[in-house]
Amino acid sequence: MFIYELKENDFIDVEIQDGTREIIVSSKVLRCIKNSILIENITLDGKVVVFDKENIRVNIIYQRENENPIAWNNVITQNVNTETIKGILVYSKNKGIKKNRRNTYRVPLGINGKIQGETIVIHDISVTGISFRMKMDSPEKEIGSKVKISFEANYEPYTVNATIVRKAEENGRILYGCKIEANVNIDKLISIEQRKQMRRR
Repeated sequence: MFIYELKENDFIDVEIQDGTREIIVSSKVLRCIKNSILIENITLDGKVVVFDKENIRVNIIYQRENENPIAWNNVITQNVNTETIKGILVYSKNKGIKKNRRNTYRVPLGINGKIQGETIVIHDISVTGISFRMKMDSPEKEIGSKVKISFEANYEPYTVNATIVRKAEENGRILYGCKIEANVNIDKLISIEQRKQMRRR
């Protein structure tokens, strides 16, 4: 699948790497233009991200329902701001690569957890990441900061070391997305939940 085969209003994940940190944000395809796509502008800390640095690497991931996600690595990006076109132009000459679905399989949890004594709600978890929600009036966590998250699932305690890579306001709360360190116990949790889902099907 080529990147220009994505359709208008498809949602994608944008991985931005600048050598010192990695940020993952969601965006939407606005339209296809020849062999490229135009996606929504990306805003971090109230500012539109400008892709004008040579050391920035950008990957695009398209999550497909019931199928492996597709990734386009090291795409070419350009900010566009004209009277008729506003957004980020994304180009890749290569076909997308199917990613290992297990590594991106997300287990929805919706359970309480803790970060340094603060109560959070664990939204979902995968072998490579975790997301959680906090109240708007809670102390804000900065992108790039490291946190230790603890919670219980299936009557078992879990603790993960995570790095915050994205945040967004959602339904009156702040949703944080994190990358997590490799963890054998989390791998087992994901496997258990995958087997449960297969049995339900």
